[in-house]
Amino acid sequence: MAERKASRVGVIVVAVLVAGAAVGSAWGADPPFATVAPQLAANAAAWVAEQPLPHAGLEARLAERRLNEAQAQELLQALPTAFRGPEDLYVAYHLIQPLTHAAPPVVQFAVTRLRSVYSRAIRFQSLRTYSKEQLKQFQYPDNLGGKTSPQDVLKMIEAVDQNRRKKKDDERSIVLHNEMAGKLEVQFLQLMLRSGDPSVARAVGSMIQDGAKANSATFVRATNAIAAAAPSLAKDFVPKLYDELKGLAESLRFLPQVTYVDQANITFSATDNSSFGKIEAYPGIQALTALNALAKLCAQPELPMPTASDIDAWAALNAAAAKLTHKDDKEQAKAAGELQSIITKHPGTVAAAKAQELLDTPEGKLSQARPIMTELSKQYEAFRKKQRDTVDTGLIQKVAPLLQDAARGRGATGSEANRLLHKLNTIVQAIQR
Repeated sequence: MAERKASRVGVIVVAVLVAGAAVGSAWGADPPFATVAPQLAANAAAWVAEQPLPHAGLEARLAERRLNEAQAQELLQALPTAFRGPEDLYVAYHLIQPLTHAAPPVVQFAVTRLRSVYSRAIRFQSLRTYSKEQLKQFQYPDNLGGKTSPQDVLKMIEAVDQNRRKKKDDERSIVLHNEMAGKLEVQFLQLMLRSGDPSVARAVGSMIQDGAKANSATFVRATNAIAAAAPSLAKDFVPKLYDELKGLAESLRFLPQVTYVDQANITFSATDNSSFGKIEAYPGIQALTALNALAKLCAQPELPMPTASDIDAWAALNAAAAKLTHKDDKEQAKAAGELQSIITKHPGTVAAAKAQELLDTPEGKLSQARPIMTELSKQYEAFRKKQRDTVDTGLIQKVAPLLQDAARGRGATGSEANRLLHKLNTIVQAIQR
């Protein structure tokens, strides 16, 4: 009896070992990437077609792999050579994913070779914009009229439904493509940060600067990623990245809220134009959050975050500064008053200091002189018509040094200041006779 039990246990153990061997052959030893790539391609096709994945769990298992440099080289060779659609992006993303937790030397080795791959893969597609007339093909008629037969009504409904299905099919490819392009963009950023390679800092800085200029959500995602990853970054990488971001952060510091376009997230509409996602953020706060996270790690001073008052003052400053060089004399004359208002309302702020700097420029001096000269011209005309005995000499004393400083300016500013000085001299000579 004991022998029979032992025999049965032996059979069970053998069965378990055989099963284990089968599992091991499927999941135990990591298959070569040349074998994995076609399986991922099959999964990608199923993903696009909204069908069950033929190799379920492959992506999760692949993400857990630990790679050395030789395996990373093998991975690179298995990547798609062209990116014709979302399927190719899907394969590339999941093949590369194991690198996101590889050792920094392995990541450094791979990143330098992946730059060209990412530059070709991270390309967001545009959505088609339909006119109001074209959108009617996706909408059921409001009033069919009493003469429309039930058969014709059904035909109209079917035509609209067919148009909607076609619109969904056409745009689904863009939705999936951009979704994967967005994931690849984040993945690329993660790899660059993880590499710890100081030479990569410039590429990260360029990604952020380009995103900021284009009002792209790339800027928001990248600055958020840096702030989150800062404590784990390589020590010699942090100061390089800090230097790359500092100038940009200072230039964006006081800008008002911006709506960033998120092309990776599309809201589909069957009856209207589909749209890209939007992220509202203050560019200065985004950039400074990332910069200050780095500053703590490389013995650099943190820059103070802008307040709502700072941002309002800076917006007013930019508006006033634009008027200093406006072609319209009246707009130029308004600039000085607006700059002085910023100094009064926001004392001690960066905007107030900048406003004073602008007032001290030749353009600023000319702007301050214009309204005074306008008043003096009115008084002079009244003087000529015997409607007043003289003009306000206090205004003359006030405007003369302003025009003399403005006359040192170049181009139109200097020419206009000299013209007004000549006019002022005419007024002075007239009242002295």
